Amino acid sequence: SLPENLTTMGHYVFVGTFTDTQPSAQEIIFRGQSSRVFQYLPTEKDGKWTKLLTDYTVGDPTTIYALMGSSTINTFTISKKITTIYEGAFSGIKTLNRLAVNTENKYFKAEGDIDDYCTRLYSKDGTKLYAVLANDNVDYEKLSFPNVTVVGAYAFCNFKDASVKTVEFSMKLVEMHEGAFAGAENLTNIDISKSALTEIASNTFRNCKSLSDIALPSKIRYIGKNAFFASGLTSVELPDLLFEISDGAFAGCEKITSVYLSNTD
Repeated sequence: SLPENLTTMGHYVFVGTFTDTQPSAQEIIFRGQSSRVFQYLPTEKDGKWTKLLTDYTVGDPTTIYALMGSSTINTFTISKKITTIYEGAFSGIKTLNRLAVNTENKYFKAEGDIDDYCTRLYSKDGTKLYAVLANDNVDYEKLSFPNVTVVGAYAFCNFKDASVKTVEFSMKLVEMHEGAFAGAENLTNIDISKSALTEIASNTFRNCKSLSDIALPSKIRYIGKNAFFASGLTSVELPDLLFEISDGAFAGCEKITSVYLSNTD
């Protein structure tokens, strides 16, 4: 139940909260309508339903805070009116594998072949990656993101594809937000070695069960809480500039046998 005087909603506040809920359930209740800040829009078509947490506006909504839906939902279209998408907005529907963006939208774009059902949702200039969705229909093993500078929180949260094994970023990557790859269980190689990252955020590789090793960028100074929790790591080399490792960063890594320190002085 959200209070009527609520005026601000943070990023990824509902990640993992309303997975596969039922259309009759009252998942979010607003106390009164005096604030006129948020609204909860349900839609249903052919037995498939979604509920969109968005801003209160006259006419079409402009913001997507979170999307919930039934277990039969696999596609969603971002309208031309949407100007803001909060990070982690699409992580609540496990079966979602395709995002479309209205061609008149000036803020976002989606890439991916219709036949392979692999969608990459970007900012219009292609520098921020919001979401990557896929299923078993793709026929390639590697995804590259040469122009991405920022990976949003929980961008790969529902990436369950069994064919794609490698994800690669370039030196342009400077930010990777919380939980970016959390739950991407089938990825075996996440190449960030050339990036300009200085920290590994909390929960970034949580439950990446097939990730056995990773080359951390040389500029990494901080590894966040539960960053590699329950991942498949068997070994890891810590870079020279690393200054702090937070609680639980490698907790649950049952296969890890070796930790190498680059700088032993």
